[in-house]
This record gives sequence, C-alpha cells and structure tokens, in this order.
Amino acid sequence: MDVQLIPFVLFAGLLAIASFFDVAYRIIPNWVCGAVLLLGLVVNVVLSGADGAMSALAGLGLGLFVFLPFYVMRMMGAGDVKLMAAVGAYLGPVATVNAIAWTVIIGGVLGFAYLLRRMAPVIAPVLIRYTKAESSHLNYVPYGVAIAAGALACQVQPLVEMSF
Repeated sequence: MDVQLIPFVLFAGLLAIASFFDVAYRIIPNWVCGAVLLLGLVVNVVLSGADGAMSALAGLGLGLFVFLPFYVMRMMGAGDVKLMAAVGAYLGPVATVNAIAWTVIIGGVLGFAYLLRRMAPVIAPVLIRYTKAESSHLNYVPYGVAIAAGALACQVQPLVEMSF
C-alpha cells in the first residue's frame, strides 16, 4: 500500500463513520469531527511543515465561516458545521472551496430525494405503506452525508481528470 494512501483511507473511513451516525442517529459525534481535524492537522504539518499548519487552519476557518451562518439560522446542525470545518483542515483552503461546491450539489440532490420521499403519499397514494411521512427521520436531510460525499468527490476529482 502506498504510504500517501493511508491518510486518504483514514479520512474516507472517518467520513463513512460520520455519515453512518448522521443517517442512523441524526448526530455527528464530536470524536469523529475531532479525529478528522487531528488527521488534517497532522497530515498537513508532516507534508508541509508550518505552511501545512497554516493551510489546515485556513481550510478549517473557511469551512467554519461558510457553514456557521446556516447553523445560526437553524438550517443545519452543529455537527455538520464542525465536520465541514474539520474537512477543511484536512483539505486546505483551495480544495475546501471545491468540496463546498460538491457538498452543495450533492446536498441539493439529497434534499430533493428526501422531498420526493416525503411527498410520495400525496403524489402516489399506493406508496403510503412504504413511506411514513410523519417519521422524524424524514424532516431533516442528513447533511453529513453530503459533506462526506463532497469531500471525497473533491479528492477523487483530480484522479478522474487525469485519466481523460
């Protein structure tokens, strides 16, 4: 296994754990966000020294700055904001902008899917037995999934572009 692949595998694994908790329990544990943050700081410092530390902090600040207003307006949970900030620490500021763009796109698709699922009993009454519209799990989109998918898409995108 390539040594540079180890941080990515850890990053992807932590994002998968965050996604699982967000879907199953509608919460992203602080230990997951902390682990992503620590991984981001360590990887950036090991790879680039003090410049890497500054890059990690800039990415963290950017992720926090962009997502915090949505928490203040009660449109997003605190775990989502912390996860995006931690992802920013791993990616650095430039890649964080790309990850935020991917997250917004994927989050929009997820939101639309949740809306369709919630409206299924109205649109097609046959689906009533398969969908419980009053379920609290359908009231909120697990945005941690969109953040994880956006961060991973940002990491995989350069590999896809190189193959063409």
